[in-house]
Amino acid sequence: MNTQFGGSNEIQVATFCTYPHASLVGVTMRQILIMLGSFAMVSLSVNAWADPGYDAYMNEDYATALKHWRPQAERGDAYSQFSIGVMYSNGEGVTQDDAKAIYWYRKAAENGEMEAQLVLGDIYRDGSGVKQDKKEAAKWYREAAKLGHAGAKYQLNQLSSDPCIQLSPNDNYVKGFKSTIFANIVTGKDVKKAKAMLACGASLNAVDGEGYYPIHLAATRSTRDMIELLLVSGAKVNERSTITGESPLHLAVIYNKDPAVIRTLLEHGADRNQINNAGKTPIQSTENPATIELLK
Repeated sequence: MNTQFGGSNEIQVATFCTYPHASLVGVTMRQILIMLGSFAMVSLSVNAWADPGYDAYMNEDYATALKHWRPQAERGDAYSQFSIGVMYSNGEGVTQDDAKAIYWYRKAAENGEMEAQLVLGDIYRDGSGVKQDKKEAAKWYREAAKLGHAGAKYQLNQLSSDPCIQLSPNDNYVKGFKSTIFANIVTGKDVKKAKAMLACGASLNAVDGEGYYPIHLAATRSTRDMIELLLVSGAKVNERSTITGESPLHLAVIYNKDPAVIRTLLEHGADRNQINNAGKTPIQSTENPATIELLK
């Protein structure tokens, strides 16, 4: 959760839906509930889609939503506790009250509600409605990280004084998708950050969920400088995808189409005649005349 401050210093709730911390400022309870269902980020003790409180909230009948949620919250239901916390944060059906919001977030977090743990982590990290307390923030990020949330792990790492822990190159980019932070970085142009990650032990041999190594991802989307960095750091120029059998040259020809990237791969010994699992060489994978000329 990021925060925005109005004249009353209200906490405005957001949620994590992508890595590393894609907060949505001022997100409403309705959006949170939709995202919780859509992304299946947590195991809720109440099925929101069959919950009368959820239905009432979606119809902007906040009094009825609160009527259904409060008894469940008082019985210890984490989803209902979190829902009430958000209502107090946003002043929906109740008077906006940071203290009451934090009270219900804490109840939900203690009962294992991951979203509440993330929100509390942000509140204490930023000192939103409470005294800033990075130890308390770390506590709640750690609890969410134990449940497998990559964004919580990332935020926990940012509280460290160790630059390599902050970079965490070999952590998963997002829960449920087998790709490292380093693998994501090499698809861009930030060579300096990629170098720092390599110095911190970034793996060139981590295979993502699609069977690609970092060199494949760089060849698909990045620049000559990034390709050069990976190759001089030990990446294999003729590495085959574990699923498609494609080489970096195949991917550069099909997707990147940057002559500088293709030339760099060739200069480092990329095999023009290597075949993928479909039996095609790189030159057979393109109809672009300029690319074909480069590969001859």
